[in-house]
Formats: sequence, C-alpha cells, structure tokens
Amino acid sequence: MGSSSSSKSGFARGAQLVFDFLLPSAVKSAPETPAPAPAGAVLDWREEATRATRESLRLAQTIWPELVLPSPIEIGFRLRGHAAGIACVKPPSIQYNPALLERYTSRFVDTIVPHEVAHIVVDSLYNKKVKPHGSEWKDVVVRLGGAPQATHQFETKAARRLRRYYYECSCDELHPFTGRSHRRARNGSYRYSCRKCAKRLRFTGIEGYE
Repeated sequence: MGSSSSSKSGFARGAQLVFDFLLPSAVKSAPETPAPAPAGAVLDWREEATRATRESLRLAQTIWPELVLPSPIEIGFRLRGHAAGIACVKPPSIQYNPALLERYTSRFVDTIVPHEVAHIVVDSLYNKKVKPHGSEWKDVVVRLGGAPQATHQFETKAARRLRRYYYECSCDELHPFTGRSHRRARNGSYRYSCRKCAKRLRFTGIEGYE
C-alpha cells in the first residue's frame, strides 16, 4: 500500500506477475490458528501485525468457504521507503514497513493489514480477472473490516507513483531501486552496496509501484 501521494499496483517476481495477477497452485489450507494472548499482555508491534494478519486470513476463509489460499504465506517486515505494505502471490508473502508499523501500530494494523490481505484473497478468488484496487478488492477489504483506500495517510516524504525494483542485502532489508539504478546494477555499470553491512545489493526479482 503506497503513501497518499502514490498508488500501488501489482508486483512481479522475475517475469511472473504477482499480487492481483497470478494465482499459484495451492491446496486449501487454513492459516495457523494464533494462540490467544495472555490477559493484560502487551504485544510487540511485529507480533500484533502477525496476529492480525492471520486472523484476517481466517476471517476471509469463514466469509468465503470456497476460498483457496496459497500456503504457507510468509509475513515479513522488510519493506522500506514510502510503501506501507506489499502483497506478493508467488511466492506468497505479505511484507510490512517496520518503521511505519512501529510508529503507527494501531492505525497500521486496522488499515494496512486488511488492505494487503484483501489483495491475496482477491487474487485467490478472481485470478487475473480484476483490477488491483477495483470493486472486487474494495468489497473484500470492507468485509475484512478495512477501508477501501488505495493509499495510506501516514507521514512520509512526498513521492510520485514510480516503479520500484527491490534489492536485498545481508541486513535482510528490502531496498527500493529506481528504474535507472536497476538498469545500471543489472548491466554491471555500477555496483551498489548496503551502507550498514557493506555487502553488495542483490535483486530479489520483486518489482512494483511505491
């Protein structure tokens, strides 16, 4: 989910579209049932987002008994930049922006989690037949308790809707590249390294809009 000044579309891994555009082969399987939190316990923001995501997936299977979800669905916190979350269908995963999640935990869980889960659900229900933020997606996200908004309202620097190419390093973080930087890295004209670990950045195959 992009910032209010941008709108996120589909993501691609390699040559295969993900998000709302490709349904992977999968067997029907309910997500792991999250254990109830002890009374009075305060959840870590990662735990809270993970729990909310699993509960949202289970709710979707209750609402749509015919739903076949990909399994397992990775829930990660590797996203950087302006995007609050991304949903990938192959391999199935939902990645959240840890900086935004930690800062806006409650609002993030209420808005971004159902937004991204809805993308996974819509792809599983409709495959290639619908738009990323079309009427089907809006219906699903509302029934999951979210708001049918394509962009988030969290504070980030203004950004245009640009295609990004995601790289990774030994820090296990995703680094968004512009098209120009991606081309330079791929043709070998420039070598990019992480400022933290000093390791060379490697293309993950994930593409999308930020």
